[in-house]
Amino acid sequence: MDCDTTGVEPDFALVKFKKLAGGGYFKIANQSLRPALANLGYTAEQIHEILRYVMGTLTLHDAPHVNYQSLKQAGFTVAELDAIEESLPAQFEISFAFSPGR
Repeated sequence: MDCDTTGVEPDFALVKFKKLAGGGYFKIANQSLRPALANLGYTAEQIHEILRYVMGTLTLHDAPHVNYQSLKQAGFTVAELDAIEESLPAQFEISFAFSPGR
């Protein structure tokens, strides 16, 4: 058992979302994931890629489908895209970044 949660319940998820008092969420990868992958023989580069997949990129830059280019072509302004980009780390899911109340 690891000390990876703020409560007494066991930690089953790879990713957790903690609601912030000021609004938004904080995304946390299970801290046991990196050492477990290393113990299974994954290389540092493979571990990095797996964690990136689990956590997401938290950015619109270089994203495969919903990215700066595609959103700009859809009519978003640079100011709107910058605001969305800035809000991404605190979003529970990407669709929340596009809500009017973000």
